Amino acid sequence: MIDNMDGVGRRGVLAAGLAGVSAALAPAGWASAEPGAGASSEPDGAGRGGRRVLNFNTGWAFWREDVTGAHKPGFDDAQWAAVSLPHTMRLERKNPSVYDAFAGVGWYRRYFHLDPQDEGRRLTVVFDGVQTDCVVYLNGEKVAEHQGGYMGFVVDITGKARFDGDNVLAVRVSNVDDLLTPPGKPRTQLGFLTFGGIYRGVTLRMTEPVHISDPLQEDLVAGGGVFVSYPKATTLRATAQVKTHVVNKTADAARIRLTTVLYDAQGTTVAHATDTGTVSEKDGRAFTQTLSVARPHLWHPDSPYLYRLVSQVFVDDHLVDTVTTRTGIRRIDYKADGFYLNGERLYLRGANCHQNYAYIGDAAPASMKYREALRLKLGGFNAVRAAHYPHDVSFLDACDELGLLVVACEPGWQYWNGDQTFVSRTYRDITTMIRRDRNRPSMILWETSLNETHYPQWWAKEADFVAHAEMPGDQMFTSADYGIWGGEYDVDYKVVNTDGSDPAPNVPFVTREWGDWEDPSRTDRAAGESAMVDQVVTRQRYLNGDGYWDWGGLDANQRIGGYFLWVFEDYGTNDVYQKSGAVDIDRYPKYCYHWLKSMQSAHNSNHGGPMVFVASAHTADSEKKVRVFSNTDRVLLYRNGRLVGEQTVPTTPRPRRTWQPRAAARTTRSLCRSSPPANSAPRATWATSSPQPIASTPPAKHTTWRSSPTTRAVGPHSPTCWPSPWATVRRTGRRPPASCWTRSSPGRRRHSSTWPVRSAAAPCQRRRPRACAWSPGCWTASGP
Repeated sequence: MIDNMDGVGRRGVLAAGLAGVSAALAPAGWASAEPGAGASSEPDGAGRGGRRVLNFNTGWAFWREDVTGAHKPGFDDAQWAAVSLPHTMRLERKNPSVYDAFAGVGWYRRYFHLDPQDEGRRLTVVFDGVQTDCVVYLNGEKVAEHQGGYMGFVVDITGKARFDGDNVLAVRVSNVDDLLTPPGKPRTQLGFLTFGGIYRGVTLRMTEPVHISDPLQEDLVAGGGVFVSYPKATTLRATAQVKTHVVNKTADAARIRLTTVLYDAQGTTVAHATDTGTVSEKDGRAFTQTLSVARPHLWHPDSPYLYRLVSQVFVDDHLVDTVTTRTGIRRIDYKADGFYLNGERLYLRGANCHQNYAYIGDAAPASMKYREALRLKLGGFNAVRAAHYPHDVSFLDACDELGLLVVACEPGWQYWNGDQTFVSRTYRDITTMIRRDRNRPSMILWETSLNETHYPQWWAKEADFVAHAEMPGDQMFTSADYGIWGGEYDVDYKVVNTDGSDPAPNVPFVTREWGDWEDPSRTDRAAGESAMVDQVVTRQRYLNGDGYWDWGGLDANQRIGGYFLWVFEDYGTNDVYQKSGAVDIDRYPKYCYHWLKSMQSAHNSNHGGPMVFVASAHTADSEKKVRVFSNTDRVLLYRNGRLVGEQTVPTTPRPRRTWQPRAAARTTRSLCRSSPPANSAPRATWATSSPQPIASTPPAKHTTWRSSPTTRAVGPHSPTCWPSPWATVRRTGRRPPASCWTRSSPGRRRHSSTWPVRSAAAPCQRRRPRACAWSPGCWTASGP
């Protein structure tokens, strides 16, 4: 097995960071920017030759103001502060606003020494993100300039770096307003903070003259680097198309051999291909290979299976470059009734997420990004909208690993500038974010529109064209608001009229933001339990359809594909500190977080499995009526060892609904009762969303979908919300009469009740047979 990922794995690094070991990596005291104090060019676990990537996140010196001559090698930086990356130019207060966050210029300097044996190799410095505009110098010479804080860029220093002495890399960073760089809006009017600094990672990359290119450096439409797509993917077989761009920086043509191998999670080869060809001098060539994978593990939020695609370039049978690409096999589609993954409809329960944190702003390390994605996953979300800009690669890596679907957004918020420089930079942002993240299985939607901005139709047309050109085929889906030239895009938001009617029933419809409309939906943890309960009750009302009109009815709308809560975390903005998050800026959960988590099935371990949360601080001032959020079928509340109340899923059969079956699962919402049901103990109220009972605490009788006599239930629901008759037999020991069964697929029999089936070959009857009495052993209760 080929492996170029030697050394401590990513998860190991994160685990070490959680244990506090990462503190040892950060320099202390004043600047150590002395000649020779930089990182060694020796690779970690790699031999001489081939590709090597060196971490450049330590050993920086920083000064927070503009300084004349700071780019020169001989500049005296002895009094500068020693910092490591990611770094923000000033620590901010915990609840920041635009009037307090730093805006200005800062300088960064770093010394490094190169081994003479590496002379002749290609050297590039890769910046993952600098906020907002920057100029890069090497040994006093300007080598690059970049505008925009959310995408990375590559600086080629080949031929400029010294091998006989020390090199100094200097970066001037400015986060003052730049009306020509998206998002472009003046910071006193922008809906989020931009902070400033080299707030993402930096690496030095060494390659041989013949190597696999970087898509951000080559600037090729749908090209550069390694581009993986899956024209076909089923549980039986998948076809992978791999496009690899190899460059030759020598003065002679090079005869190369390209080997591409796909490994599963256990390191077993599942597919491979080899091609040979000639790459002309000072030129590049794209090789397209097709791999066939038998019985692939399809990537899904509940089973985020990742493969490793290893691409190797040989010249004269000598290995000169290796690139590893993580990939997940899956197919996506959008239809009028929602989102489809691997041929099955999947309801999107997502949240919007900013990247800011208390004190450090946007400058969070990889371990914090991973924990952010993990909190989202365990909170019951299966999707995230990366608002309102491309997020860090470490966060997206975690989404791939944990199974979070991602909506990628280009930078923009309520601002349009017709200047050609601004326009061209919006297109640049679209291309770079697609080229960077096109291989990720988590990426399902590209928001190539400027959020809540009234841009012209010609711009929308071109933005959509640029996106589809970067990802040819049928796996590129773009999105925008329906009312702002939505017809130019593939998926629309706000596909609803003010009276609630549907203006375009055939247009795929997703709600990009919901949940922040009035004060009860905004609260801080410090406001206490009453305010946090009010937030939950208000948002339950929203989900039931009684919210802002352009949310499209949320769960009350049968055809909506899903929605994204605004917002996951509290955050700083241009005015007041925003408190509409499910967690606060420290990521401590509010009651809303636990309520949302209870919407997921107790049988889904990917979201944490069974859960129960008592929404009470249990103080003298606490409300006597206790609310409990749970996804189990039975909840018992104890106080000081004494049973206070018990809630069990309703057992009384109710008339069936007339909803049509859906192709894939949508789990049931938690329903917060405003008063106890008649058959419950006093003082105990609850919310539950589990479609099936937990084995450890089974109800006395067969029970099904949860509802509330005081809360309007909405649907439709999926097979996970409608227990099968086989489950009924297992629990009750009673078999329904033969007339209650109908064949739905070869070798299987299904109850002819109202619960939907996955098979479309011969769906169950939609009318209750006469022989089926209203009994737990024969019929499935399906709601009020």
